[in-house]
Amino acid sequence: MNITESLKLQADLQAQIDQIQSRLLSCVRVEKGSKPLEKPENLYKLQDKLLKQLGTAYSKMERAIYHAAYKDKSLIEMLSEQKILTLQIKLMKETLNKANELTSLEGVCYEPTIDIKLLEKQLFTLEELKRDIDSKIQSLFQITKV
Repeated sequence: MNITESLKLQADLQAQIDQIQSRLLSCVRVEKGSKPLEKPENLYKLQDKLLKQLGTAYSKMERAIYHAAYKDKSLIEMLSEQKILTLQIKLMKETLNKANELTSLEGVCYEPTIDIKLLEKQLFTLEELKRDIDSKIQSLFQITKV
């Protein structure tokens, strides 16, 4: 199993846990004199079993991520870099959007105080870097065994 498959398994387990929780919540109380459709104890046991499986899947994947690398960079470093690039791109886009607002609703005219063309070039470069790191991470996810 590779990291991509492990992520899918984790999502499936989480969905099953959520479904059991929903069933559990519907049977933890009933109208006086009624019986629950399912025994809460059975649902607790099933939920506990799935939580243990999820914990094992998390541990195996974390171990695999810790040891995976692309050339001279660990997967952990690449995932951190991906998060920072994502944040940088978001902040830069917000800055560009604000700088490009040349009039307000009240009719006030504004002019940018930054070099928009330069910022757009920097944004383009960051987006290229992010696409590159996304591609490398994806390939590691597919080849790294859990």
